[in-house]
Amino acid sequence: MGQTLRPTKFKDVDLKDKFFDSLKAQYQEFSDWFAKKAAEPAYVIDGDAGQGVRGFLYIKVETGAITDVHPPLPAKRRLKVGTLKVNAKGTKLGERIIKRIFDHAILEGVSEVYVTVFDTHVSLINLFKRYGFEQKGIKSTPNGEELVLLRSFADLANDIVKDYPLMQTAGKSKWLLAIKPEFHTDLLPDSILKTEDPFSEEDVPHTNSIHKVYIAGLSLNRMKRGDLVVIYRTTDIQGKAYYRSVATSVCVVEETTLASILKTQTRLCPLQRTIAYSANNSSGIATTMGGHCTLRS
Repeated sequence: MGQTLRPTKFKDVDLKDKFFDSLKAQYQEFSDWFAKKAAEPAYVIDGDAGQGVRGFLYIKVETGAITDVHPPLPAKRRLKVGTLKVNAKGTKLGERIIKRIFDHAILEGVSEVYVTVFDTHVSLINLFKRYGFEQKGIKSTPNGEELVLLRSFADLANDIVKDYPLMQTAGKSKWLLAIKPEFHTDLLPDSILKTEDPFSEEDVPHTNSIHKVYIAGLSLNRMKRGDLVVIYRTTDIQGKAYYRSVATSVCVVEETTLASILKTQTRLCPLQRTIAYSANNSSGIATTMGGHCTLRS
């Protein structure tokens, strides 16, 4: 176990790691560019047992016009995803990275996030588009043509997933949902208490995914798609709720389902109810603004 997205600096990352070979092959200037960024911050995803690099994320704020793309983009405060690569292994790590990008976007008060990507990276493009990125142009360089994908925070698409992490509050019911501490940290790793160990994270789907499932013995039928849910972490010490029993995350309900419908596939108790939601849990980086949930009962 470890901290999934470990903050570091370029100078502390081994560029000779074979993880970077594909980036060097695709971008002829990559090694020189990497060296110039020595003092700048980045995120690293360590390989199994801490061996090597499995993922790398570099983001930065820009304020000027973007003139090296067609059509050019006017001056705005934007977050650029400068480098992103992950060796995926089916643990929803891509969603965890998307959330971290959005965390920084909210913290920095940007109006847009953009990334350039070669059209050969189909899975990565689909991931960005799922969360509201749209193609806005082309960037031509000696390395080839890249798509310019941009996500605007100025307008809502009236789609729970594409609007994430923003949410609509008008006319929506609001709910409070309790989660015991032993489940809370695994489900919402960016909302752990300051007294908890961030290096206890596991690289597993239910931890990394933006979309969570909550199973309950009570009826959740009154919750509807689009409703807002505040996640409440109960205390882990009897009689000591102050600073330990806290509201940590805001979610948007995606669906509620009777678990009996799914019991042949999931072996859930037929009396349970499940809520599926997209969770925008606070990371200590950005103010929580919204999320998504799926409920089953």
